[in-house]
Amino acid sequence: MADEQPERDERTEDPTPKRLEDAKKEGQVPSSRDVTSLFILAVGLMLVSPLGAGAFAGLLAPLASLLEHPHLVNTDPASLAALTVRLVLALAVVLALPFAGFVVAAILANLAQHGLVFSLKPVTPKLQKISPLGGLKRLFAPKALAEALKNIAKVVLLGAVAWWAASPLLSEVPATAAVPVREVLGILQGLLLRALGAALAVVAVIAIADFVLQRHSHWENLKMTRKQVRDENKQTEGDPHVKAKIRQLRSERSRQRMMQAVPEATVVVTNPTHYAVALRYDPDAMKAPEVTAKGTDAVAFRIRALAREHRVPVVENRALARALHGDVEVGHTIPTRHFEAVAEVIGFVMRQRSAGAAGA
Repeated sequence: MADEQPERDERTEDPTPKRLEDAKKEGQVPSSRDVTSLFILAVGLMLVSPLGAGAFAGLLAPLASLLEHPHLVNTDPASLAALTVRLVLALAVVLALPFAGFVVAAILANLAQHGLVFSLKPVTPKLQKISPLGGLKRLFAPKALAEALKNIAKVVLLGAVAWWAASPLLSEVPATAAVPVREVLGILQGLLLRALGAALAVVAVIAIADFVLQRHSHWENLKMTRKQVRDENKQTEGDPHVKAKIRQLRSERSRQRMMQAVPEATVVVTNPTHYAVALRYDPDAMKAPEVTAKGTDAVAFRIRALAREHRVPVVENRALARALHGDVEVGHTIPTRHFEAVAEVIGFVMRQRSAGAAGA
């Protein structure tokens, strides 16, 4: 326990989406039993209400007839056997209705709290849970005792509230011995409606408080240390050192492809030392000149060296070199605002080539 407290104190970071998703896959979701109790109690109240009682009245018709006229029952074995089968089937149908309602209520309660979760891990047998000694330790653990006391307090509170709500009708119970069965059922229905209605209001308050508490506790338990966040980022996005290396390799390959395009350039515009931009223009195939390479300092020096090596004209134009380097990416055509300046440079290069060809 002493080792767990410092570790918990170090969990200052909110859980990441991946940690929340992993916890959900393992069945670790915020869940309040009081919310489930609220849904089940609401279904019980609905079954006792006039709407549910109408459905029960039809199902209990054979049993009501038997209780009201027991002297009309045939006592021969065949008739008794048929009556028994009929009553058993009627009781089975009657009991199936609330059972199905409670099952649906429990499912809806869980869906409302955390959506659909499918995980076998919470129900997977574990040796430490099978151990009798481990079971005794869990049974008498402070947390288990606190939970038991809390449940006892809730039962006592609900019982007191239900008794207080139904007490005005309790005076009518002794008189039910002399009234027909249907009136007895009406009195019992009124008692249950009062008791369940009051209990439902109390459970609703408890369920809301417990739901908020469970979500907060779940969030706190999933909090992470800074190291855990860094490790997770490395797993999901890759090691920063590896990513930097990959970026470096991509940059080098891009630079190599760029340098391979310099010999095909029409002209290289320079600063003359800090900037160099290689332009390619084919009047028959292109609408505008295209930047095939650019760089500063050492890269610019390499572009100029390759241009001279392959007899690509190098023209000094400080303003144009800086503007093209900042405005145009490699592989893109120049924007219209630079057309005039570039046209002058390319026109100059074309005239030089024409003059050189005529002299030859």
